[in-house]
Amino acid sequence: MDKQKILSDMIQLYSIAPSIAFCRVPEIYYLSQININGKTVLDHCCGDGFISQYTFDGAKISAGVDINSTSVASAGQRQIYGRLEVCDASKTLPFEDESFDVVYNNSALEHIPNLSSTIKEAYRVTKRGGKFYFCVLGANFYFKFWPLSKHAMQEYCGYQPVHHVLSKSEWVNCFESAGFKIEGIQYYFNEMESAYLAKLDYLYSSYFIKRQFNPSVVINHLCYKLSPKYVASYWLKQFSSFNFTTDRLNEINSSGLYIAAAKN
Repeated sequence: MDKQKILSDMIQLYSIAPSIAFCRVPEIYYLSQININGKTVLDHCCGDGFISQYTFDGAKISAGVDINSTSVASAGQRQIYGRLEVCDASKTLPFEDESFDVVYNNSALEHIPNLSSTIKEAYRVTKRGGKFYFCVLGANFYFKFWPLSKHAMQEYCGYQPVHHVLSKSEWVNCFESAGFKIEGIQYYFNEMESAYLAKLDYLYSSYFIKRQFNPSVVINHLCYKLSPKYVASYWLKQFSSFNFTTDRLNEINSSGLYIAAAKN
C-alpha cells in the first residue's frame, strides 16, 4: 500500500487529531503487507475495526477481540468479522488452541498491564507455523528522542495509559520467552519524526483526554469546524516531508517497531 495514499486518507479522517493520522501511516503500511488470503485471522485488540477494514480493503477477518464493548459494537457494524468477542486479551481468549494462522495487534500491547500472559495466550491460539505481527513504539520514543520534560513524558504515559516502555531486545525477549521465534523486525519514525510526533501527540492527548487548554489545539479545532478541508490540507502539507519508514532505519535511530513472530 502506498504511504502517500495512506497519509492523505488518514489526514482526511483525523485532521482534528493529526497525531493519530501521523501514527497510522507506518502502522497501516506494514500491516497491509500481511497475507491473510485463505487464512484464519485474529484481530487482537481490534478496537472499532477501522484499521482492519481499511488495511485489508474490507476483506473478511475470522475474529476480533477487544476489552471495550462499545468499540466491539462499532466493529460489528463493519460486517467484516466472522466473530467478535469482548474480552481481556491478557486472560483466557475464547478460542481453542491453535485456532489462527495469523494474529496481529496494532499498537495495543503496550497498553495491556499483564504483558506476559497476553503473549502466552496469543501463542496458545496461534497455529503451528502461524505468525503474530505487531506494531509498537519502543523505548527510544519515550527516552532517547523524547523532546519534552520528564514530567510531560510521565503525564503522557498516564493518558492511555502506557504500561510497557521496552527496547527492541526486551520485546524480542518477551515473545521468545513465550515460545515464539522472531522472524523479522522493521523500523519506523526517525529521531526527527519521533520528536515531532511526541510534541504533537502530547498536545492533542492532553487536550482531548485531560481537557488541558492549548491555543494551537483550540485553533485547529475551531478551524476544523469551519473548514475540515482547509485543516486537512494544512496537515498534509506539514507531514509531506516525512518518510515514516526507510531502509536506513535501525534499532538505534528509530522509535517504532514492526515485529513478525512465528510459532514453529
